[in-house]
Amino acid sequence: MALVPLSQDHHHGLMLVLKIKKGIRYGVAPRRMSAYLMHEFQEALVPHFRDEEEGVFRWLSETDPVLVRALEEHRRMETLVENIRERGENLSLLQMFIEVLEAHIRFEERVLFPLIQEQFPDRLNDMASGRPVAASCHSDAGWPDHFWLPPTP
Repeated sequence: MALVPLSQDHHHGLMLVLKIKKGIRYGVAPRRMSAYLMHEFQEALVPHFRDEEEGVFRWLSETDPVLVRALEEHRRMETLVENIRERGENLSLLQMFIEVLEAHIRFEERVLFPLIQEQFPDRLNDMASGRPVAASCHSDAGWPDHFWLPPTP
């Protein structure tokens, strides 16, 4: 299915949410989690947003409420990241970002993608039969600060 790479990216986004939640639970300094978020946003989320907006989003009418919501949420996350960049010690901004990201992913998987599958099966089939599209997500195995792991006694 042509939407699989985008859904794989969503899985990566949910892992980001989980890691930040664990960091919060473990009392990790917000600046450490913010640094990771900045990295992941630039390396994974920005390319993912671009893939969606330049790809399957273009099939929908600009006035479609589902598309309008998805684009508004992309812009809201970009604004939150800028605010976090400016105030990396702000735990409430980190919490707000992960809440927005998690709700956005759930919305796209439960509402937007089914709508696209229903309205554009031929376009999706054409995409799937063309060259394979890789997920834009990446491994963060090289990130040096694994703040999401349980603290060692």
